[in-house]
Amino acid sequence: MNADGTFGATDARPGFPWPVTHTSSRNNNKLWKTDRPVPLNYDIPMDWHHMMPWNAIRNSWSALVTSGRWEAIATWLGLLSDDDPETRLTEMKAGNLASIPAQDLTEKLCWAKWNLVEGPNNTNRTDDPGGDGFDKFTTPKFSNNVRTRSQTIHSIYDLVRQWAADKNDVSDKDAKLLSEWFIAMRPYKSSPIAMFEPPAWTIVKDGKFDNFGNASRHPTWKKT
Repeated sequence: MNADGTFGATDARPGFPWPVTHTSSRNNNKLWKTDRPVPLNYDIPMDWHHMMPWNAIRNSWSALVTSGRWEAIATWLGLLSDDDPETRLTEMKAGNLASIPAQDLTEKLCWAKWNLVEGPNNTNRTDDPGGDGFDKFTTPKFSNNVRTRSQTIHSIYDLVRQWAADKNDVSDKDAKLLSEWFIAMRPYKSSPIAMFEPPAWTIVKDGKFDNFGNASRHPTWKKT
């Protein structure tokens, strides 16, 4: 993030900032009580999946800043657990956001916990939309919390998906609508990352394992 709060169109996704570890399936009898689809001693490689992808987050934030839509930015900031959002807003308006708070804000923006779902990693998923697509988590086996969040975030994505990082003409109507969707997300501001929900995932192709749970071929997964 630049000192004025904008991003470049190719700015890379920052590192994961939270002290949260992935669910381990190895010797974890709690994940499946019956019909366990993988060996007990196998550990499923996991990822943190973004519902709304980084490119859409980055570009829409930057477009709002460039367009001077500070009310929408302030509402979005309120969802990011920033320690001092009013100061961050003042610094961006003045173009003097320092590098350390800029990095901190970038990480919280990219890795907002309410936008993340844990699941089998990208390499071993058949339904992963890739880095630029929206990842829907609305199938019935996901919790109500995850499904409701996903629906609301998808509405945000539908509004901003075509915005470029240097867009400078976000309309008053779009900015107000975006603020309304952010307000709808307030109940989830403090939600933890949605951790692996075994019933919500199904194996597409079985893996190949040795007696120690090592996989010469990992199973592939999709959302149930």
